[in-house]
Amino acid sequence: MVALNAATGKVAWHFQTVHNDVWDYDLGSQPTLIHYPTSNGKVPALIIPTKQGDIYVLNRATGEPIAGGAEERPVPGGGVEPNDRSKTQPFSLFANVRSHELTAKDTWGITPFDQLYCRVQFQKAQYDGIYTAPTADKPYIQYPSYNGGVDWGSISVDPLRGVLIANYSNIAMYNQLVPKHIVEQQGWKTRAEAGEGAQTSEDMNSPQQGADYGVAVNAGWRVPFTRLLCTEPPYGGIRAIDMKTGNTHWESPLGTARENGPFDIKTGLPINIGTPNNGGSVITAGGLERAITSRRSNCSCGL
Repeated sequence: MVALNAATGKVAWHFQTVHNDVWDYDLGSQPTLIHYPTSNGKVPALIIPTKQGDIYVLNRATGEPIAGGAEERPVPGGGVEPNDRSKTQPFSLFANVRSHELTAKDTWGITPFDQLYCRVQFQKAQYDGIYTAPTADKPYIQYPSYNGGVDWGSISVDPLRGVLIANYSNIAMYNQLVPKHIVEQQGWKTRAEAGEGAQTSEDMNSPQQGADYGVAVNAGWRVPFTRLLCTEPPYGGIRAIDMKTGNTHWESPLGTARENGPFDIKTGLPINIGTPNNGGSVITAGGLERAITSRRSNCSCGL
């Protein structure tokens, strides 16, 4: 996040939410400008939600974290190009919408067979929690994924009640780096190379033009036969957060199973399992915030 002096164009301050990013943890969400209540009165501030799930509140004049602040914590190293990995990453002390770290016991399936498949997949992969370094000798699990946490659409704020509303995704990615010579041998194509009208999706091999590696992507960490995810639902939610304390007022899964099901078959069931969602929330004086965001999340979202 960079603030420019409008008169001179020079940088007034900057705040980095990820160091040496190799996870696609760019800031997909717009900042939200507010007057944040403090013991010394209201401070002009902005809120930044991230794909990692962290929610930062910054002083708009200085860029300094307020509302609990932020801290640098040690994170996993290793992987490809380990010397380029940062030893620490920033974490918000205000609030985050992350779930707990995964374990083998968290693998999931609608039958014992796909649950066993997912358990084996977990044991084969590298997973050291958030910021697991990308690897080429084995798959690695990225959780939260590069779809969030909070991605496009950002959050909304009710300044009268002092409540922040954040909807978010809760899915993992199962990826592996592939050396460039193998990418070329197998004929992977970028979207530009594939040509206009070609079928492309995030759940495809990605050649990464100009890089030494491509990425074999399993978006959502899905089972190849049922097409369901290896982690248990909910896969998306909505949360109301107290602006002063960062505490959660309430939380609910967001999105139904109508457009989802095993083998890509739509179930039509209005079960609120929670789906990945990118559209942001909207708050009105009539209390329609949940109805609007829920309607936007009733989609297959590639699952």
